[in-house]
Amino acid sequence: PMGKLFDPNNPIMRGLTDIANIILLSCAWLICSIPVLTIGPATAALYYVAQKLVAGENPKIFRSFFHSFRDNLKQGMILTLIFGISAALLGYDYLFSYMVNESLGKLLRIVFVVAAAVWLMLACYTFPLQAQFQNRVKTTLQNALFLALSHLGQTVTVMLIHLVPVAVCLALPELFARLLPLWIFAAPGLIAFLCTLRLRKLWASLRQQAQAETAPEAAQ
Repeated sequence: PMGKLFDPNNPIMRGLTDIANIILLSCAWLICSIPVLTIGPATAALYYVAQKLVAGENPKIFRSFFHSFRDNLKQGMILTLIFGISAALLGYDYLFSYMVNESLGKLLRIVFVVAAAVWLMLACYTFPLQAQFQNRVKTTLQNALFLALSHLGQTVTVMLIHLVPVAVCLALPELFARLLPLWIFAAPGLIAFLCTLRLRKLWASLRQQAQAETAPEAAQ
């Protein structure tokens, strides 16, 4: 019985292994995100490893993470700038909406909500795409928008997963503060894992399509 308990294929052991891997993955993401400009490649690497975990490949967390981080460094930093600058503009729009008259302020806040939703929608697909496929930044962003709009049900789910920490922080700030170590050391990896799990059929389909397209080229 004890041997079965510690069997790596035991559901309990698999669950504990997944939790440990998610924590390690979160730590790797945090370390590589410290320079700020590297948040993009770190997030691409986060999803690269999450995709392997969901597929049951049992990867070496740090080795796989840093391999993807290096591969996506240049384009990932460009994406950091794109999303960072746009987020700053969104923040300015929100603050400015309280500095003008009420009617214009309401209009600006509506613009903020719509633009913020599009921003998050793009972010949910851009970095997983960057992790899996080699494309130009413009193509990756276009593909992210297309996928987000053509799979709205899944898009809403992954957006809500990303918004859970924000919702807890706003609604229950004391609870959020008490669980701060959990958010810091588990949330990044857990969010990537859950979002990848939700979209795994989509990613598998896209990978098969990409392989089918490259197969004739390889044969030539």
